[in-house]
Order: sequence, then structure tokens, then C-alpha cells
Amino acid sequence: MAERKSKSKSKSKSKPDPTTIQDVRLTFLWAEVVPDFLQQQIANDSPYACSTRSYLYKEAFAKAQTAKTSDSLFVRPWIVKHRQQFWMRYLVQGDLAAVGAEQAWNWLVPLRSNPGIGLTADWFSGRSGVEGFYYPFGVAVMISFQWTPQLAPKALVPGAFQFRKTGKFKITGTEAPESTLDQVAATVLDLMRDRALGKTSLPGLRSSDPFSIVTITRAEAPSKISFNENIRLVLEGLVNWRPDWPDVKLPDPKESCLPTRKSAPAGTALYAQDRGRAIWFPSLFLNKETLGSKLACYHRNLSFASMQTESLSRLVSYTASRFAAGEDINDLTVHHRKAAENSAIQLSKLYVGEKGNTWRSASVQRQIWQNNFEDLKTVLTRFSQPELPPLVYPEIAPCEKT
Repeated sequence: MAERKSKSKSKSKSKPDPTTIQDVRLTFLWAEVVPDFLQQQIANDSPYACSTRSYLYKEAFAKAQTAKTSDSLFVRPWIVKHRQQFWMRYLVQGDLAAVGAEQAWNWLVPLRSNPGIGLTADWFSGRSGVEGFYYPFGVAVMISFQWTPQLAPKALVPGAFQFRKTGKFKITGTEAPESTLDQVAATVLDLMRDRALGKTSLPGLRSSDPFSIVTITRAEAPSKISFNENIRLVLEGLVNWRPDWPDVKLPDPKESCLPTRKSAPAGTALYAQDRGRAIWFPSLFLNKETLGSKLACYHRNLSFASMQTESLSRLVSYTASRFAAGEDINDLTVHHRKAAENSAIQLSKLYVGEKGNTWRSASVQRQIWQNNFEDLKTVLTRFSQPELPPLVYPEIAPCEKT
């Protein structure tokens, strides 16, 4: 009888999860305001002086707009033939080849510059990329991975932790020892700043933690995946990066699940916490015809949107700190004043999210709110810009639907 009970109990155990995550994109980004750029501490004849003077930035952008090879010091942040939606909508320009230098300055478009380094690791065999960007006030770095884990959803989080927390990378092109992701980012940001200012330069106002975007782009699963607490727990682990993620108390879905299009299928989730986003769109990652290409594009667009928001926010916060210390607009250089005002204007447009006026995303709106909403209001007031209206989210499809 005891043996029969044991068998009966074993049959009642939950079955293994039949879902297998096959392809994932991970992007981590940092931004840094460099005060010496704002103080114009680079000689006019330096190629990096474009980060310190508006007219030199416009000249550099015009050259970057026509640069045809990656050998150029600066290239535009987009690839025109890919029709990258973030930049098209942010700039309200359907033809990115037609973006002029004046508009690029007003919208604070960064210049992409190859840091000249790569990442390798014994525990990772997928693709990786390290991209550097120079703004007229600082630098940013975006580190991305394409990962083919072949894991069930719950096993995905420990694997992803190797990228964010526990794994170490060899940094090609430098003499740095094996480094964690945070150390890699610090190395790249220091390298970019030193190239512009020399090896005696000091770090500025840098993101304390990276902003992360994780997108499941392809999976094998039953015809339907329920959006249940197990999936929410996985997504929570992929945005909070806490070692105790299996035991956390899940937040209200109305707080963690950002609005998406009203027509989005049930179970769709754009999941958010302060410094991370996880994209879970089963209707796309289970579609064998697209092979995740739409989600890969969406991931790339959200990564650019997050980087632009992070970078402009850093400048607005730095400027607000100067005002809080007792300075006023006249204590800033002309270059700093105009860059700060342009940043505040573009962030306010992203926050309002008016259709046809900028990139429209609840993720960006939440990022601004959590990053530095009060700083943004302060800087807008100092530059006599209109106050921010009440927040209106785009169409909503709550991710608690199943």
C-alpha cells in the first residue's frame, strides 16, 4: 500500500515545462555626462571637439551622415537601409538620409564611434557587440548579446545572471584582466573619455547601474502559453537582477506591466522595473515564419530609445544639480545652456508621447518618471519652457490577461 501511495504522489507532481527558449537578445547601457565637454576643455583642432561646440558638432554630423565605412571616426547611429523606427519617429523624419546637421543638434543625436574592443567568454559562444556614442555633453556605451540558451523559462534567469552579474569577459583590444559586465562598461567609458580629453580625465555623472532590455525572440512551446505567476516571476528576475529573485513578492501587474497596443494578443507583456525591461510577446516569438525578426527589430529600437532617454536624463540631472547648488543659467557656458535646453525639450516630448511628434512608448515615459522627473520640471522652468501636462499612456493591453 505504501508503494502505491508513493507512485500516486509521484504522478501528481507537475510536469516539466515544455517551453524552450531558443533565442534571446540582451542589451545593457550606461551614459555619462562629461563636465569638461560642457566647459569646452578640448582644443578646436581635435576631432573630439565636436562634443564641445555646436558648430563643430554640426560639421562632424554632416560628415558622419555621408560616411560609408566603419573606418570613419564617427558615423550616424542608424543604418538607413534598416529604416530604424526609433530614430525615424524621434526625429519625425521618414528619410533618415535627409536629417540635417541643425536638426541633429537640436534633437541631440549622438555620433557612433567604434571603441575598438570586443568581448569573449568561455561560457558564452553567441554574438556580442560593444558600441560607443559621443554626445555634445558626454558619452554612452551599449553592450549587446545574442544568446541561444535552449532553456526552459525558469532556467533562463540563472543563465542571464552570468551576463549581468556573475560571468567574466575577456576584453579584446585592451590589456584589462577578465572583467564583469560593470567593469567592462567602466573600461569603455574611461577609454572613450580619455580619447577625447587625455588620460588625466575624470569620470563625470555616470549611470550607477545599467539600464537593461531583455527580449525573448524565439521559442518552442505548446500552441498556447498562459501568462501566469511563473512567467511573471521569470520576467521579474530579468528586470530586477536580484539574487533572491525566486522568493520575491511579485508587484501588482498594473505597476509592472506597461501599456502596449490595445490590439496586442492576450499574454503579451512589456514588463518593467526601475532599471530594466523584459519583452514577452508569445505571438511573435512562437511564429516560425518571422523567426523573431520583428522582435529583434523591436529590441533594437527600444534599446536606442532607452539610451537616448538615459543620456538626456543624465544631462538634465547634472544641470539641475548645478541650479540646486545656487548657480543660474548665466553661470553655464553657452554650449551647456543650449544642450541642456534641447535635452529638456526632447525629454518632455518623449514624456508626453504625442503621436506624430516623437517616439511613443510607455517604457520611455516610465523611464523618465523614474529617472529624474523633478529635475526635468526644474530645468524646463529655468529655461521658460512649458510645464509638463498630465501623463497619458498609449493604448493599453494589461499583461495580466491570459
